[in-house]
Amino acid sequence: MEIIVSHAGADFDGYASMVAAQRLYPEALLVTLGPPAPWVREFLSLHQSQFPITPYKEIDPGTLSRVIVVDTSNPSRLGPLRMLVQRGAVEVHVYDHHAPRSESIQGEVSVIRPLGAAVTVVLQEVRLQQPDTRLSVPEATLFLLAISEETGSFTFPSTTPDDFAMSAWLLEQGASLAVVAEVTQRGLTPAQLQLRDELLRGARRVEHHGADVLLMALRLPRFVGEVNEIVARLLVSEAADVAAAAVAVGSRCFLVARSRAPRFNLLPAIHALGGGGHPCAASATLDSSDPDQVLDKFLAELSWQPEPAQTVGHHMSREVQTTPARFSVQEAAARMQASGRTATVVVNDEGTPVGMLARSDLDKALAHNLAEAPAATVMTQPLLSVTPQTELDAARELLIRHDVGRLPVLQDGRLVGIVSRTDVLRQVYTDRSQADIRETQTGLTELLLKLPWEWLELLKEAGERARACGVEVYAVGGFVRDLLLQRLHEAEWDLDLCVEGSVDEFLDLMQRDLGGTVHRHKRFETATLVLPSGQKIDVARARQETYCRPAALPDVQSSNLKQDLFRRDFTINALAVRLTAGSFGELVDFFGGLGDLRGGSVRVLHNYSFIDDPTRILRAVRIEQRLGFRIRGTTEHLLRSALSQRILLLAGPDRLRDELLLCLSEERAVAVLERLEKLRVLHNLHPRLHLDPRTLEVLKATDEALRLLQPRLPELQPWRARVRALLHRWPLDQVQELLTQFRIPLPPPARAQNLPATLWSLHRNKLPPSQVVELLQPLTADEIAVLWALAARGNLDQLRIEQRIEHYLDVLRHVRPLLDGGEILRAGVARGPQVARWKARAFATQLDRGWTSDDLAEARVWLAGELDAPQSLEC
Repeated sequence: MEIIVSHAGADFDGYASMVAAQRLYPEALLVTLGPPAPWVREFLSLHQSQFPITPYKEIDPGTLSRVIVVDTSNPSRLGPLRMLVQRGAVEVHVYDHHAPRSESIQGEVSVIRPLGAAVTVVLQEVRLQQPDTRLSVPEATLFLLAISEETGSFTFPSTTPDDFAMSAWLLEQGASLAVVAEVTQRGLTPAQLQLRDELLRGARRVEHHGADVLLMALRLPRFVGEVNEIVARLLVSEAADVAAAAVAVGSRCFLVARSRAPRFNLLPAIHALGGGGHPCAASATLDSSDPDQVLDKFLAELSWQPEPAQTVGHHMSREVQTTPARFSVQEAAARMQASGRTATVVVNDEGTPVGMLARSDLDKALAHNLAEAPAATVMTQPLLSVTPQTELDAARELLIRHDVGRLPVLQDGRLVGIVSRTDVLRQVYTDRSQADIRETQTGLTELLLKLPWEWLELLKEAGERARACGVEVYAVGGFVRDLLLQRLHEAEWDLDLCVEGSVDEFLDLMQRDLGGTVHRHKRFETATLVLPSGQKIDVARARQETYCRPAALPDVQSSNLKQDLFRRDFTINALAVRLTAGSFGELVDFFGGLGDLRGGSVRVLHNYSFIDDPTRILRAVRIEQRLGFRIRGTTEHLLRSALSQRILLLAGPDRLRDELLLCLSEERAVAVLERLEKLRVLHNLHPRLHLDPRTLEVLKATDEALRLLQPRLPELQPWRARVRALLHRWPLDQVQELLTQFRIPLPPPARAQNLPATLWSLHRNKLPPSQVVELLQPLTADEIAVLWALAARGNLDQLRIEQRIEHYLDVLRHVRPLLDGGEILRAGVARGPQVARWKARAFATQLDRGWTSDDLAEARVWLAGELDAPQSLEC
């Protein structure tokens, strides 16, 4: 017998998950381990025919073969089933959304995802295994009701996009919002009001680690299921940070706790008492008849770090572009336009900030023919500023009250940074996902600690040197992306470091302590540190780039980390990890790259990205296919728009070649080419460059040929073979034209005839080994790979051709002539071109007769006989 169960005293999420699981296990019974909460019982009583429930007391445990557990993996919450599932007496399948613990059930099937509701987890499996599923209206309504209840009508921090998506699908299936609203917006019954008053009567408030905690103790003759909801409502009405109720019934005590924010994480304390749940909603059952004692135990276990005040110093940009007060309006406007800024700090000759200058004010001055007037005449003063210690809330009030977009940050009268409205807004909206960020940073630290020892030590060394010379250093770009995706490979590890502050002193310290050599590139303010091990580290000062025209090389100037990341190609490459000692492992994500990583999106940072650097079009597709991501929405629109403006070729042949060869070197190069074809990128590169079905078939066969032949041909480079395959049907002169246009370092085909003609020759019956060598010896490794691929299509004898190629690679090409030039001269052949002809004829005979080194005497006899023959005079 199979049964589906949830935890004792299951809520809507537990029962809904049971009903949803029956879609996966249609023969299983829905079994309850205790009475449901009153509001759940009311709903189920109205739908008895749709959701038949069997009490566990009616089940014979000896007949059970499989138990499907939903909305929990904690055996202590399974009542009479606990021992049965723990000792492995039955097969157990688990579907849950709570984080697993060491004592959690290890099922033969375990589907555990950190979503807002367990029913979302189960329904995802239903839709995956049964894509055409249709739900009844009561089913869809129950499931939507469960998601709404479990996520606090989608306001709890545990709510995920998956919960929203599943709710939308349930509405499409006919879920009744009226029923959901009726249940979720219900008022308290007289009995519940009485229970609430009794809880409050014995309540006490305590301040605990910076939190306002409401503690309520009560003894009852029997347990009531309303406690969960009443505690949740009291958390709101009593304006507490944490509310906890301990209700003693006989010799047992039921502890229910709620918190208003993830930073007041209840789980460590609840876990210590043997319970479970979520950071903001948890419960436990203890063997105790003293509720006050249980609350004291709970309070003793409850701890968290007080939330530090958010200050301007945590969010400001450290490097600020300034404008001298002596500049004219025209000069200030030109500088601001080049930098792309909308405001700048004005400084006097001593570098002291004296005012703020907005682009709008400069534009008005220019419109009034004041181009030569001093810029200081239109600046805003006195200067409104803050310090790094100013709390962010105070800075926000200043921005609102004075209606300004940014505030200079001064320390002892010295300009040390600037904080913008965007910085403040980012903090406001980040607050709602602080738990997620902390979880990510914790996970990031764990990923860093899993790196090979020498890698981790190198990162820590960089952080120590940064602190020693007073700069901030970050790992940036692809390293961070691949670290988060757990795609770092030792052989392909590239480390890019970004430094806020002077690069020179940092590099000097790194070279002094780690050894190696430094190669500096002054124009772009970058350098490469080559360690004694050969490991290369690219180091760059945080910088900003401006482009004087589309596809031009950028003009570079020093800036801050935010501007440095903003100049990058895609959000998923604009992530940084702080390495400076004291902040090691802190993730920096200004532009939502982490969300795009999780959502599988390749997204540009601004609308001119593809115009500034058209090679990003090729790079976007390459990264998309490598990671299994998707270019979508605005980014795809911008990409297509750039192509329609014929921007791509402005990048120049060398840069386009480099990106194209990287595309053709990818493991999924054929998928990259298919996507480039669909987006019409290939057509933009060259009007005749087209991926038709026949060429696509040969490219796929070429990949198979690469897999099979690379062990025999170590010099075989995948991109070369793929270029050959892509162009194998082009006339030779046009192939040469394309290779020349993009400066692709690939020699023209070795034979006057093309590869298909070579293939037909190789296919002939009774082809002697000498002719196989004559056909294949002039070919490069990549041409041989394409030849193998061409044999896989058409009406040719594929096996015969493959066997001949393999025989050539394994045997024939390694054969050395028995009769060299010296042997032929000693046999009486006069010096001259005829020696080479006799040598070639002798070698062909050697191949066809299968002579080995033991047959040298026979070869000499053959040569003497041939020289004596009359026809030898024509040789």
